[in-house]
This record gives sequence, C-alpha cells and structure tokens, in this order.
Amino acid sequence: FRAAAQVYKRQPRGGGAPPRVPPPRPSTPRPTPAGTAGASRAPPPRPPPPPRGGLARRILPSRDGLSTLAFLLPFLTWIQAAGCAVLALVFNLLILPRMGMDLRKIVGGSVSPPEAAATGMPPTERGTLEGVWTGIVIYPLSVLALILFYRHHLYVAGAAWAIMALGDGTAGVIGSHLRGPALPWNRSKTWSGFFGFIVAGTLGSYILTRWIEPAIPVDKVLLVCLAAAVVGAFVESAPIRLDDNASVPLVVGAFMYGAFLMEWSALESNLPYLGR
Repeated sequence: FRAAAQVYKRQPRGGGAPPRVPPPRPSTPRPTPAGTAGASRAPPPRPPPPPRGGLARRILPSRDGLSTLAFLLPFLTWIQAAGCAVLALVFNLLILPRMGMDLRKIVGGSVSPPEAAATGMPPTERGTLEGVWTGIVIYPLSVLALILFYRHHLYVAGAAWAIMALGDGTAGVIGSHLRGPALPWNRSKTWSGFFGFIVAGTLGSYILTRWIEPAIPVDKVLLVCLAAAVVGAFVESAPIRLDDNASVPLVVGAFMYGAFLMEWSALESNLPYLGR
C-alpha cells in the first residue's frame, strides 16, 4: 500500500507517463531460534509393524506339527507316514505363507540395518536373509525322503529326523544368542552352536530310536546317535550352498543306517587286520 501511495503522489497532474516503480524487495524469513528448529515439522510416519518371526524363525522346524508325527511312527505304516509328510508339504506351501510370519532363513553374513529393523530381528540374530521357500519346502521334502528311503527301518528315519529338527534349530538359537569363537572352517558358525547341535541331536535321536525300536541295545543306540550327531554338526556347519535341511538328513540317515547294521563282534574281529 505504501508503494501504491507513493506512486499516486508522484504522478504528474497534467498527465504523462507514470514514473517507474522499483520492484518490491523480497521478504527475508526471520531467523528461527536454534532450540525450535524443526519443531513445526510433522513427525515422520511410523514404520509398519515387523512381521512375526524372530526367534521362531530359528526353531520353527522343531515346533511345527510335522515333528509330532515322528512319535507316531511306531503306530503308522510307511504309506501313512508318507501321506502325512505330503499333507505337511501342501500346508507349508498354501497356508503357512498366509499366516503373516517371516519364514525366510537366516544364514551367515550381514543384513542392512533398515532390513533388519523391518523384519524385527535383534542385533544378535541378524544375518543374511534367504528366500522363503528354502526351509518350509525342503524340510517336509526331506522328511518324505527319509520315510521313503528307510520305510522298513523307520527308526533310522525318526533318528535322522530328530537330528535335523532339534540339532539344526538348537544350533541356530544358541549360536545367535551366545555367540563365542567362530569355527575355523566356517566363520559364520560358532563353537557354541556346533556343540549345541551335537547335544540336542544326540538326545533327540536317542529318544526317538528307543521309542520306535526299543529292541536295539541301549549302548549301541547311544553310540550311534552320538556319532551321527557329530557327523550332522560337521555337515550343518560346512561352507556349502546346499540347504542343511537337505544335506543333514540325507548324510546322517545314510550314516545311521550303515552304523545300525554293523555288528560289533564283526568289527572287533577285524580290528587286528585294520591295524596292518
């Protein structure tokens, strides 16, 4: 208004061109105090709630309904047991992904902080996330393979099954929370998880073997289960790309099948020849 009034006063009364008006100066914003900088900004939107998972991702194979089938093996035929494994595979493919759980598998390595925060993973459990299909598909397929391969020796299938489920799950939980020194052949694995695998695998396989086939001598069952758990721990910690839900049961099952067929008397009689 002041600029307009000045223009009106400067106009000559006798007419003529009006004087040139200078453009208005741009207004400069007032300085904001340091303490109130950004106070008027809207708060950033909250991130979406993390999908359910976390610790359950590690121990899901040992807690799902399929693992309870191992205790029913003495009362089922191998065809019935194989049918239950097929149903579990269908359930994992069609229903389990719709339950809102993050079922991706964590392997050694590192995950970026945004991805780790988005998945609700604690700092001690952060590793490389693999695809959702590695665990929930290969696990029931391995169970089905064990039942088909050892259909006439279901105690072998149950023992290898226990080492895969309990050993692998316990190794993941203990290794990610207790940490400790890393294995020399695989820096992403720890000694705590390695020995946790052996202890849990030995106990689980021993219990299932005695439950399914109580006629086998106790000392033989304990020795075979302990040796198989050690073999499974080395296979699980081996730096290979093959999923341990497939490598552990296949190797451990073959080892236990041959170990249970071995007669200690025949082994003792051949020991002198082995030393030559």
